[in-house]
Amino acid sequence: MLRPAARDRESGMALLAAIILVVLASLVVIAIIGSAMSSRDGARAVQEDAASQEVARTASTVLAAAYSSLDSNEFNGFVPDQATLVRYAAQAGGQVVPNSSLANGLGNIDTARVPAWGQFTVRQPASNGATGYWQVFSVKLPTWGVTRGGRVVVYVRAWTQSTVTKVDSKPIIYRVEMRPGWFADYEMLFDGPISILPGATVNGRIHSNGYQTSFFNQYQAWGNDRLRVSAGVTCSAASRLTTSKGNIKPGACGAQSKANSGPRVNILRARDLANSLRTICETGAHPSVNMLCTRDTTDHNVFLSGSTVTVSGVGSVSAAVTGDRATDKQGAVIVLAGNAHLSGTLGANARAMLVTASAVTGAASDDFGTGQPPSIMIDNGGVVGSGTVATSSFGAVAEGDLLFNERAPSCGVLFRGAIVSMSGLVSINPTWRTPFPTQGGYTCPAAATIQGSIAGHLPPLMNQPANKAGYAVRQYSYLPSLYDNPPPLYPTAADWEVTTFAQADLDCFRSTGSTFTLDTAKAPCI
Repeated sequence: MLRPAARDRESGMALLAAIILVVLASLVVIAIIGSAMSSRDGARAVQEDAASQEVARTASTVLAAAYSSLDSNEFNGFVPDQATLVRYAAQAGGQVVPNSSLANGLGNIDTARVPAWGQFTVRQPASNGATGYWQVFSVKLPTWGVTRGGRVVVYVRAWTQSTVTKVDSKPIIYRVEMRPGWFADYEMLFDGPISILPGATVNGRIHSNGYQTSFFNQYQAWGNDRLRVSAGVTCSAASRLTTSKGNIKPGACGAQSKANSGPRVNILRARDLANSLRTICETGAHPSVNMLCTRDTTDHNVFLSGSTVTVSGVGSVSAAVTGDRATDKQGAVIVLAGNAHLSGTLGANARAMLVTASAVTGAASDDFGTGQPPSIMIDNGGVVGSGTVATSSFGAVAEGDLLFNERAPSCGVLFRGAIVSMSGLVSINPTWRTPFPTQGGYTCPAAATIQGSIAGHLPPLMNQPANKAGYAVRQYSYLPSLYDNPPPLYPTAADWEVTTFAQADLDCFRSTGSTFTLDTAKAPCI
């Protein structure tokens, strides 16, 4: 029989054990509840992140459409204004809303890279009945000649609001890389057939749209062939041969006989750019490039020297590249309504594009020329176009032809840059290329060398043996630096596409108070 003290001790221990069990049970219940709440919060966070990503992807689609239509481009730092956002956001079911009405407004936008005229918020439907919001948070233009592929990096900030709780989710910033297919990406791009002769070297993309057309229709006996590669042609690892219609006839470079191996590329997209440039010429809205324009339809001499482009009777303009922001200059664009006689070369860190284009459809006040397709002519031998460094870039866009007219004792010529002929071709003096030359045949014993990109309706016509006219030697090769550093505002052969999409590293932004600025000194951030 237990003594009273022992019984009391035993009762106390039992009570203590019971209390401990109750506490442990309570802790287990609390842990279960906490875990459930944490899981619910985690699931909600995952849902919110997924919804924000969905909204940001919609934003990237809207921006790519605006870039592709030229409504937002290099000349405005790839930052859409309100009218542009209203138009393209509406196509995706969104609308521009006042920032003052939002809890997560533009208080900490990267104002150094998004000017005041581009600071807007788009409200966008999201999944599960939520409402999404997005803003252009920061834009990083390419550092031309350095940034691989000339990609534009857009930082998009997105968040959602529940239709039930009316509470905003945490804003997330996404990094979006975008790039179009520039005409300058091609070594050769023509509507008509292409013949690659023995001794040639292919080190870029060559594409034919497959139309049965040439200046003298010399390919009419080819049948269904649209691109022929002769034996003795050398191709580098970067070469790529495609057609939109017809066969590639094998001969070298691993070419295979096949049809429809590439999409059709509309060369007249270059005219859309010319029309946009004329509008910019009229309004003067070109913060990121220096522009020189004239309605005068007479011939003008255009001289390239270092970082300066001079047009006779019109003036000079700087082609220097300074910085990478929307307010910094990214080179020079010259728009003429008459023929241009081109000479000289650009130096390092200089970009320029020369455009010759006549009138467009519209009111008389918009008439920018006579309606005749003006050409660009190279009258002398020597080196013309861009310099020999990767940071130099030159483009020639002609509604007519790009003509090598020169007839100098030292007749060899080296053109470095990108060429687009909207309705013509790269050729020799027209008076020498006709079936009956009006000035007599003239054969240059030296070479005509084009290092860069050639696009046009017809393939080059640089030699006519029957007329003893043209260049005895023709050499064409791609200039790889054009892929990273196309000429300013150069026309695009394909729409803008999103190449990379991921959540941004916030360490890429340095803060001053409530303002964040992209730190371009950190290589992974650009």
